[in-house]
Amino acid sequence: MIQGQFRYSILQVPPEVTPLKLRGYLRRELDAVQASAQGESDIILVRLFVQEKVLFGLGPKKVDSLLGSLVDKCPNIERIELEALSRPLSEEEMREAAHEAQAMLQEIGNEVMAQPHLVAPR
Repeated sequence: MIQGQFRYSILQVPPEVTPLKLRGYLRRELDAVQASAQGESDIILVRLFVQEKVLFGLGPKKVDSLLGSLVDKCPNIERIELEALSRPLSEEEMREAAHEAQAMLQEIGNEVMAQPHLVAPR
């Protein structure tokens, strides 16, 4: 049964973060996201925006390994959705991404509520 909160966290890697600094940056940011969990049953999805040049600097295998190890170390983070960018997102584009994530959460919430056996009794 579902008892915790379900939420998205949206992160954009700053342009000054290089491929060599990405692991440290993500570890700090995801530790902060993990610390924001209010209980062990909270589920957090992370939408991560990274510039293509950083991803190409690491290569797909290292990126997969890095993200997998970070998810393994943060028990409340269910997954990281990676989005490659050719340029950093503007504030407006980040707000739009947040609205999209909120709409997705609402849709998932509606699906869960339609299945009462998944919801803990009140």
